[in-house]
Amino acid sequence: MGRADWVAARLVQEVRGAFMMMQTAARATRRNGGGSIVNSGSADSFYGEERTLAYCTTKAAVLNMTRAVLPGLLLASAVAFLIGDTGAGMTGSTVVVDRGLRA
Repeated sequence: MGRADWVAARLVQEVRGAFMMMQTAARATRRNGGGSIVNSGSADSFYGEERTLAYCTTKAAVLNMTRAVLPGLLLASAVAFLIGDTGAGMTGSTVVVDRGLRA
């Protein structure tokens, strides 16, 4: 398998997995009268690097798919805040938790 085929296969696998998870979670959220869906990503969702092409591409794809599919984007490692009462008012936001890596 060449590099382009490998990148394409990884993109399909990871994005499809995230989409299926969001679909399942959305059904449960509607059935239960509410809830939160959190997709975690990385700073590489925003910055591409050739040496990590597949990783950066899949993270950017999941970020943008989440923005398109969910009414409010929740993307962070700070999951406890986001799904708790304190973070309940956040919607349509991207939270970057990268310990200052890209600052």
